[in-house]
Amino acid sequence: MKKDFPTWNFMKVLSYEKIKNSPFSVKTLVCSENVDKTFSGNFVEYSKYLINENDKQKFFEAIDLWYKFEYTFLQKNYFHTDFNLNNFMIDPKTKNIVFIDFDDIKKEPHFKKKLLLTQSIRSFDATLKDILLSMDNMKISDKKEILDKFKSVVSHYDIKMRPKDIEHEKRVLNEK
Repeated sequence: MKKDFPTWNFMKVLSYEKIKNSPFSVKTLVCSENVDKTFSGNFVEYSKYLINENDKQKFFEAIDLWYKFEYTFLQKNYFHTDFNLNNFMIDPKTKNIVFIDFDDIKKEPHFKKKLLLTQSIRSFDATLKDILLSMDNMKISDKKEILDKFKSVVSHYDIKMRPKDIEHEKRVLNEK
């Protein structure tokens, strides 16, 4: 079965500029330039788009987009440590997607890989749960499916949920 994803602008990390006083931090100039050229004012935050659409399939697509983006960057040993749904932008008419806010992207030595990946996954997880919390009209069973999909995608990274992550999930599922 062919999945019908929105088109998205994936920017290759071709060059970067080191940020002062942070020897491992980089800002990807190509990403910033592409976003500036693409960003015409038609884009809205993906989180608002998800709320307006109120469709669990759109959430599944967002998780798949995040995973594809994260996976591609990990292959190059880059980490966007603030990678959340507020840093996706979509043009609702064309379905074109851009990713923004690359100031926190880092290229780190191997020993920090899990720490940075954990930070990125938790950032995405938190915004996903916050959006689901704001959606009073979505069924709890749909919210659970979305959270389960997210967990299945990141399970192979062996990242344990913290107590506050579990509490956040309970609020989303309206559990005590």
